[in-house]
Amino acid sequence: MNSKNSVLTALLLFFITLEVLIALDYESKQKDMREQRVSVYSAIIELQSQIGYVGLIHNFKNAILRHSEPHYRADAFENYRKANIQLDKLEVQGALILGQLNMLAVRDMLLAYKERLSLLPALTEKNMSISEVDNYLRYNDEPSHIEIKIVADKIAILLEDRMSSLLHNSLKSGFIVLVALLLTLVAIIRFFFKDQQNALAQSTMLNIKMEGHKVEMARSQAILLSMMEDVEKERRQAIKLNKQLVNKNKEMEQFIYTVSHDLKSPLVTISAFSHKLQL
Repeated sequence: MNSKNSVLTALLLFFITLEVLIALDYESKQKDMREQRVSVYSAIIELQSQIGYVGLIHNFKNAILRHSEPHYRADAFENYRKANIQLDKLEVQGALILGQLNMLAVRDMLLAYKERLSLLPALTEKNMSISEVDNYLRYNDEPSHIEIKIVADKIAILLEDRMSSLLHNSLKSGFIVLVALLLTLVAIIRFFFKDQQNALAQSTMLNIKMEGHKVEMARSQAILLSMMEDVEKERRQAIKLNKQLVNKNKEMEQFIYTVSHDLKSPLVTISAFSHKLQL
């Protein structure tokens, strides 16, 4: 693998990792926002429960109507305590979303009910009627309920905007990284096919050279065969000449034998005559 392919492969792995990190970051932030929303809504619901018509207000009314049953007043103080805890929690959690949150109407309402709960025994000892006590201790708690609803709506809208913004930014970042990833992948494929084409061209050139070598080898083989045929022809010619020479030698030997035999008889006669002459 050449340096360009190495760099492109590293970029591809980087963009894949970045895409995964963007998805994980989105999931993490979305989870945090969901947990934050659940925490805030839980505090709002619990606060409404503690100060609503099944909590502080309920027990406060019953403490007026049934002053002979002190547990209603004690339950109302307990609702006041728990409501303050939830209000503190709501202001802290809400400040993380809204930037700052001071629920003054709710705090005024809680403080007013606490003061009225503290005054209730003294009013009861004065033998005031229930309606007189109710009129004396009456408090308009509507602003506190409106404040809670407004805060809940603001938090819901802002959280929804943040969720939408988070999704938009994550999709935007993911799309940019995806485009870069696809471009890198295209570049890798392009260089891969380019390398394949170069390899194919080199292979074609080698095949052409091999074909040329084959032609040369075939030509050399043809020349070699021709030379071998010529050698074989010369060998056969030499064998033929050798046979002819052997035959000539045999003929010569026969001729010499015949001549020597023909000459031998006169020589014997001459030798005999010479011998007689000597006698």
